[in-house]
Amino acid sequence: TQNIEQGLRSNILGSDAETSIVSLLNDKRNKNLWNNYEALKHTVKSSTYHIYKSILENLNLSECIDKIIEISATDNIPLLSNRGKPKTDIHVKIKTNNQKICSNISVKNTKEKTVTIHEGSVSDIIMALNLQENNPLTQALKDFEKVGSKKNLLHKYPDSCKILDDKLKCHNKELVGLFIFGLNSPLVNNNIQVADLIIFTNNFAIWRQKDYIDYYVNKYGTKGQFGTPFKWTYPSKKRGKKIQIKGFSNN
Repeated sequence: TQNIEQGLRSNILGSDAETSIVSLLNDKRNKNLWNNYEALKHTVKSSTYHIYKSILENLNLSECIDKIIEISATDNIPLLSNRGKPKTDIHVKIKTNNQKICSNISVKNTKEKTVTIHEGSVSDIIMALNLQENNPLTQALKDFEKVGSKKNLLHKYPDSCKILDDKLKCHNKELVGLFIFGLNSPLVNNNIQVADLIIFTNNFAIWRQKDYIDYYVNKYGTKGQFGTPFKWTYPSKKRGKKIQIKGFSNN
């Protein structure tokens, strides 16, 4: 039944999942059901209530106990300082009878097993990991950006390849935080841009940031390159200028 439920959830969200999630979070029927489920469950119909409930429970709210006074969701998220898209797709604000909370949600709507999750200058990664100029990892990452693949790195800068193989994995949790949630990114100019919740719509799942970082490192830690849970490459025609990171989805 879980697979059937997951199928139903992805069908309900459809291809434009972000818009669907914004709509269901703003849907008054869902708010009314949440506040008074037993009284309304036979009369108020909503095909998206189970998703709404899952999201709110992941924000540590309890149905019928934390009464929602106001809830508003938007997918209008400000761009990063390089005009790129942030990791956050949806920002939601909730006022209950006893607290106010905000959440920044990243929506992953793909059927692929590996997807591009990050693209940019290696200097952003060096800054996010707080690596000093004299740290061997700093130069090794710059050398990787120049050549664009592990194979080329091994050929041209074998010492740098060894440094990445030996040392990069020590930063796996920080790398997952940066590439998937935007944590510590020097391009962030508004806290809304850093995601704290991730929703997978194909194989439906919702994760909190810290839990997902731990899970991702444990599950994929040995499946990428340089001892990291990622595949390292470069975007088409941008070798020497940018790097591209491919990560694993939950499909």
